[in-house]
Formats: sequence, C-alpha cells, structure tokens
Amino acid sequence: MIKTMAIGEPIFKIKYFEEEKNIEIGQMGILVNLSYDNKRDIMIEGIPLAPMKGTVVGHTMLPEIDKAVLIENYEEAANDPDIFEKISKAWPVMYSLRPEERFKGLPFYHAVGENAINEKISIFPDCIAAPKNLGLHKTHARDIDEYHCQVLGYGKMQKYHEQDFDTCFQDLNMAPGIVHDVIFDANGEYPWHQYQSLTPAVFMGIHITR
Repeated sequence: MIKTMAIGEPIFKIKYFEEEKNIEIGQMGILVNLSYDNKRDIMIEGIPLAPMKGTVVGHTMLPEIDKAVLIENYEEAANDPDIFEKISKAWPVMYSLRPEERFKGLPFYHAVGENAINEKISIFPDCIAAPKNLGLHKTHARDIDEYHCQVLGYGKMQKYHEQDFDTCFQDLNMAPGIVHDVIFDANGEYPWHQYQSLTPAVFMGIHITR
C-alpha cells in the first residue's frame, strides 16, 4: 500500500508505505521506519535502518518496507531560502488551534489536513520559525508513544526532573532525518519534556496510540 498524505501540503509531499517492495527513491528525502510492531529494519544499500529511526536518503532502491513515511521533497525544501516564509503563509499559527499559554506569541505553525496514517499512527508536521522553547509538559491528550523527526534546521528534545528549565537532565540533539530516542519509560510514563528549536526548524511529531 502507498498512501499520499494530505498533511503538510502545500509545503511537503509526504507518502506512507506499508508492505511494499522495490521502492525507488529519487531526490533526497526524509525516511522514517515506522515498523513499531513488527520491528523490521529497512535495508539501505545493505545497511539497516532500525524501527522508529529516520534518515535522509535518495538515489537508491529500498528492497522491502514494512511501514514507513517519506517526505519526498526534503531536498527541494531544504534548498529554498524562502521556505519558512512560505510555511508561515500556508499553515495556521499553533496558538489559534491550541490556545495553550506555552504557544502564545510564538512563530509556531501547524500543518492541517489528514494526519492519520491508520488507526494507530498519526503524524504532525510543525514549524517553529525562530530558536525557541516550546514549553514543558508531561502528559498528552491521548495515551501515546511519542516521537519526533527533525525535518529542517536543528533542534533537540529535552528531558527534565521538574517543571523547571533549570532541571534538565538530558538533551537529545536532532538534525534533519534524526528521530530522537525513546523519551518514555517501560510503564509509558513521561518525564517533563519539551522540544527546543536551535534554529528556525520544521519537525514532525509521530504519535502511536497504545
């Protein structure tokens, strides 16, 4: 199955693949292995991309995919000097969609459209057009395994002992294509955490319903 996702348009072209073989990748794109359940690697020129990890990949053929999402036009977006201005005009401000105090006044934009890959997996492309903290939080609206993939720019996921920026105990640095390590424990509990942009950045949230 190959599914074209509406989320991210008109900025990004995103496709979901499930149980596909011999997938040709042309220009450089961002690939995330979503085989959260079957735990199958994606082989890239004989080298495995592990489940729930991502990379920038192109000019190759992928012999087999269990589940994966591909941002096809990453190379084009990364080379566009006006990309953040275009996003600010195309996507609504996050605070207008989720009026949480931590988002108030931020140049933080959220893609709209169909974001459910299936009944278990959803993706959420976001843009923060400045180096900013996005606010500490510990719980989510749904019971999920949460990951993020860096798409443009640089950022990091941070973990904290308390709801206090002086209590950070781990930085998970992210460049394009990187999906950070697990941020929840064996019981599915999260510490206080946040995404921080180090540059103007686009990142994609990945939510897997438990």
